[in-house]
Amino acid sequence: ICKTLETFEAAGCHARYEVCDVTSKASLDLVLGQVRNDWGPIKAIVHGAGVIQDRMIKDKSAEQFNRVFDTKVMGLKALLVATAGDPLKVICLFSSVAGRAGNAGQCDYAMANEILNKVANFENKQRSGCLVKSLGWGPWAGGMVTPELEAHFGRAGVPLIGLGEGANMLVSELQSTQTAQVELVMGGLPEAKPLISSDDNQVLSLDVLVNEESHPYLKDHMIDGKVVLPVVLVLEWFSRAVRVFRPMMQVSSLENLKVLRGVKLEGFQRGGDMLIVVVKDLGGDQLGLELKGLGGQLYFSAQVSMVRNRGESKIQVPAIQLDDRQDPVYGGVLFHGSDFQVIKNLDGVSQEGTAALLHGVVKQEWPKEQWQTDVAAFDGGLQLALLWSEHVLGGSSLPTSIGRVIPFTDKAPSGSIRCVLKGQKVTGNKALSDLVFVDDQNQPVAEFTGVETHLLPGRGSSV
Repeated sequence: ICKTLETFEAAGCHARYEVCDVTSKASLDLVLGQVRNDWGPIKAIVHGAGVIQDRMIKDKSAEQFNRVFDTKVMGLKALLVATAGDPLKVICLFSSVAGRAGNAGQCDYAMANEILNKVANFENKQRSGCLVKSLGWGPWAGGMVTPELEAHFGRAGVPLIGLGEGANMLVSELQSTQTAQVELVMGGLPEAKPLISSDDNQVLSLDVLVNEESHPYLKDHMIDGKVVLPVVLVLEWFSRAVRVFRPMMQVSSLENLKVLRGVKLEGFQRGGDMLIVVVKDLGGDQLGLELKGLGGQLYFSAQVSMVRNRGESKIQVPAIQLDDRQDPVYGGVLFHGSDFQVIKNLDGVSQEGTAALLHGVVKQEWPKEQWQTDVAAFDGGLQLALLWSEHVLGGSSLPTSIGRVIPFTDKAPSGSIRCVLKGQKVTGNKALSDLVFVDDQNQPVAEFTGVETHLLPGRGSSV
């Protein structure tokens, strides 16, 4: 500490080191009051306080949790309260990549850092002229990283951030003009390996519990008294899983999404059903995806292509001729309850296709989650595929595969969404179509190509 202070003085600036409880406003008021008397008002906060006490959840005491959690979260709260009257120009929070992707033994640390991220976003919206950053640091070559941890990161293929390199990164962000970019993941991540993986570094398995509390909207996706898993919810899970596997990359396209076996959620109202999402490294930027049951049964499969940056979004909305449709939208081939009744204005249906105005997860007031896709609107698109299939095949059908899904955004639009379906091919008991989704500003949301539906021998279908 003394050497660091001497370095500051030699560089021509004044520095002081004070000891206080960062979670105590009274303690902070005492120290900051002295600073104001000597140097004037506080103009910047860099909140870097943090402790770790890594334990599995079953082994972690409440006291250990609170110490880790409070140092970050209550420390930030106390700092903001203690500087409420100061003209802050910079708020820089030291978060962690653990807040984005989790880390074994760090439930408290991950939660605390994610709260820092969200508080930073809130403060950024409230404060004009103040640069707000929450830096999700990877592991540094120093500080909390012990020799044992360094060896662990080496085995996992996670490079450490050098002290000089990290200092330069910090200075760069404090000089940034990108005020809208608040949350950042900073270095230390592998270029071509998953952050979380099994022993062979090639496979990630994530458990998903589905019940009426975790997924309440599924009560309106029921056939013959059984809740059925929607294809588009699997698409959402796949999108989330690959972002955990490759956190610094984006989904370019999801291909060959196949429904190998429908999933009836038998335990939806009785504790839930456990499913497993599996991500496999196929080499390069290609990932394989599977949804399985606890017994190993395979329900869905797909492949994903990842990119660093999708680049500019472009989409062509097809022009189609439609016939007027007067029939009620729901109650026939569309079995959906209120939460899934997202088709708000059907333009019509013809041999060429169909189109409609849809509501997504925001307009339908579904639970607020970190949606990677708009499950409600995308289900509405597949509902249109069922209506068009009824028109061209003469009966109820179900979707069995999607050739390609191209996402143009990683968040659900806040307004209405327009979907246009263009029919491509009808052969025997099968129909093939393409879907285009745009928001209320005519910006591209997603494109589905090669949506395949098969005619059912009897009533009912599963979207």
